[in-house]
Amino acid sequence: MPQLYELEQSLAQLQGGPEAQELLRLRMAELMAGIQQLRETAPPFADYKLPQPALRYVDEGGHPDDYVAKGRVHAIQRLRDKLLAEADAAFPEVTAAYRSVASGLPAAAPRPKVEPAA
Repeated sequence: MPQLYELEQSLAQLQGGPEAQELLRLRMAELMAGIQQLRETAPPFADYKLPQPALRYVDEGGHPDDYVAKGRVHAIQRLRDKLLAEADAAFPEVTAAYRSVASGLPAAAPRPKVEPAA
């Protein structure tokens, strides 16, 4: 909604004079008209049944995808990927062996440690 952005900008630049107050009043009227138009053109929101615990979870700041089963699977996969990335940075040989085992391939031999040239 561009009206909301324009209202934000007007508030950020508000100097407090009568002109600024009139501009703010106009922006608010435009925003209200936009909300009314959205309300009139939006499809009815009547036949949706949402579980109360899910609504409570979202009200408390949780993401809806984290509540549902699919969202939980994705959250666990993201956690696994993050942990693997961090493990790979700290323990590259162990992580490579884990990835080989996890993919069904034989574990590769540990890489020899190469000292930097002096």
